[in-house]
Amino acid sequence: MIFMRQSYLLALLVVISLWGMHPGNLLAASEGCNNYTLTDIDVQPIFDTIEYDFSKPMLTIKELSEKGKDGMHSEAWPVGLSTGEMYFRVATDTYKVRTGHNTFICGQLKAIHIEFGFQNNKIYVAKEFPKRSCPFRQVLGHEEKHKAVDRAILEKYSELARATFAETSKTIGVVKGASPTEIDDKISAAVNEQIEKISKEIKDDHSARQRDVDSKEEYQRVTDSCEGQTMQIVKQRLDLLETSYPGITKVSHTR
Repeated sequence: MIFMRQSYLLALLVVISLWGMHPGNLLAASEGCNNYTLTDIDVQPIFDTIEYDFSKPMLTIKELSEKGKDGMHSEAWPVGLSTGEMYFRVATDTYKVRTGHNTFICGQLKAIHIEFGFQNNKIYVAKEFPKRSCPFRQVLGHEEKHKAVDRAILEKYSELARATFAETSKTIGVVKGASPTEIDDKISAAVNEQIEKISKEIKDDHSARQRDVDSKEEYQRVTDSCEGQTMQIVKQRLDLLETSYPGITKVSHTR
């Protein structure tokens, strides 16, 4: 069976002034402070233009696919690959003020800036498939499905992130502390907790959708496509590789 693979790097989380404190009930004990005002939530979805590479042979694509899947080898030979880096970055601006003769400082989230997207997007199709041929189009079409999943995830969670962090900011509310650092610590801990939750949800959803694209039925569909031409090209190439490098086409299984 022909094999195609999608690979991506895990989410990158960058948060300004994060500390490992439990947020607790931050709405409590804000007496003496100004009322909470709505936090400005800015979400910037980013999807880098896909770069296409049809110059790599099957052997190189296999090596690239293994780099993206540590500890696992396919039972078949990869002929296509889509790659990218998914990232989720959050930066916060905090407003702090000391009112009157109070010994404490009041603070709240002024703004939350979120960047979420996919960068370094690439699609590879083995050069053994002539461009514009039926096998080439079938493999390319499969890899495009992976990038369609990335775009769907980006659309869904860009809006969800906006709503989620708006609610998080309201929950944090106005915070009192003895120093600006204490204010930052309390707010950052609560934001960090929410980042961990949403990033896990994004990762799990993304992985599940990509597995659906790589179903056995989809692989079989591509394998059987083009009246057998696709599989014929793969077999010819594997026979040549085995002649030149005995044992190279034998695949091991590891977990």
